[in-house]
Amino acid sequence: MATDSAAKCLAPHPTDGRLCQGTIQRLTVTGRGEAAALVKFTCHQNQDEDEEEEEGDEGMVVLAKLQKAALSLYEKPLFHNSQVPPGASVPFALSCTGESIPYTINRYLRDYQREGAKFIYNSYARGRGCILGDDMGLGKTIQVFLIVAPLSVLYNWKDELDTWGHFQSIIVHGTRKDEEFARVRRGRCEIALTTYETLRLCLDHIGWSAIIVDEAHRIKNPKSQITHAMKAMRCKVRVGLTGTVLQNNLEELWCVMDWAIPGCLGNLGHFKARFSEPIELGHKHTSTKRALATGRRAVEVLAKRISRWFLRRTKALISAQLPKKDDRVVYCSMTEFQEAVYRTVLDSEDVTLLLRSGHKCSCKSGKPRKKCCFKTNSKGIPVRFLYFSYLTILRKASNHVAHLQPKGSTSKKQELFLNEICEKVFRKFPEFTQRCREAAFEAMSDPMYSGKMKCVVFHEPEKLACRRYTPVPLH
Repeated sequence: MATDSAAKCLAPHPTDGRLCQGTIQRLTVTGRGEAAALVKFTCHQNQDEDEEEEEGDEGMVVLAKLQKAALSLYEKPLFHNSQVPPGASVPFALSCTGESIPYTINRYLRDYQREGAKFIYNSYARGRGCILGDDMGLGKTIQVFLIVAPLSVLYNWKDELDTWGHFQSIIVHGTRKDEEFARVRRGRCEIALTTYETLRLCLDHIGWSAIIVDEAHRIKNPKSQITHAMKAMRCKVRVGLTGTVLQNNLEELWCVMDWAIPGCLGNLGHFKARFSEPIELGHKHTSTKRALATGRRAVEVLAKRISRWFLRRTKALISAQLPKKDDRVVYCSMTEFQEAVYRTVLDSEDVTLLLRSGHKCSCKSGKPRKKCCFKTNSKGIPVRFLYFSYLTILRKASNHVAHLQPKGSTSKKQELFLNEICEKVFRKFPEFTQRCREAAFEAMSDPMYSGKMKCVVFHEPEKLACRRYTPVPLH
């Protein structure tokens, strides 16, 4: 990548680590995959009380060790040399007045991402909010001032900002949130990143140019504290990013849209009467032809109304722009140990009861056992409550035997079944239980306990990344 011929920097000298002035000759990548620069050093030393200039020393310096001011001279994003930009190195115009996406970023974008960026820009320029509702995995992150995101993706946002541009971004979260909050108030940053919870506690009285909310479907409940906090934020424009704007009912769509563009769909009562209730009524299997037609018309009107503020693309619509996916299914047989555990579960009293639940009752009533004398198991639990729990147990056993060990996230009902199964199963294999307690990671990775791990260990490593492993249960 070309650089400014007079790009000055301060960098540690390769011989003794002292900070010296130098000139960056070119950017490259180290053998470990780290972005680095070839620096020609110009150092001044005092030798024998005479100042002598040393010139010409060159060394490779990781970019992270260069003075930050020097980095602003270079293009971003900075990827590995082998990554060839797929597009032409030209800017992408966002308006007729000169605003554009720099060529350094535009060359890595696909057409649908440019369309998404222009959609957000046009909304921002008009001073109105919007929702970008693309499918998950289509790259909404790089299409987008306060950014609100779940903690699980907060640092990913920071990485993306550092990758794609020279933004002064800070994370307002954790033990340093008060210090970073003070920087925000003094205007010492361009982009602040935070979580929903931190936002509600300390950032609600600042005026923002724009608020961008990742996973905006979290603002789906009109009565929740998060929704009230987000609606109370003072800002010029609100932008929501979500791949699942509609999860349970149409009121969730109204809530997210009303946050981004207040009043765009009227109040909630109007929305229910005009859209939600007719559409839901038309979807019932008992609906009349008239109700079905009314529901369809309501869907068309709603889709047309929100199209000004809501942009959604699915993978199917833009499949031609996406790289081809190499998805191979490898069927894995269970190991002998897994089969023994699986058989023990199948032979348990409850599973036997389930397998025979459709048979005619032994009392000769002619009714199925589950509706006659065998409605519950020996502990009084109704048979209908057992199906899902034991399907889950069998699925866990066919994936990895260690999954049968109860965890903190296991429900109390399922933990009851798991404890009983574990007691019966692992009584035969005490060494496995002991190993899980003493060396959990080694137990999880041992191919003896899982057919999937056996495939991972014995297949070529470079082929594993594109394969999905599906366990084959016993029939």
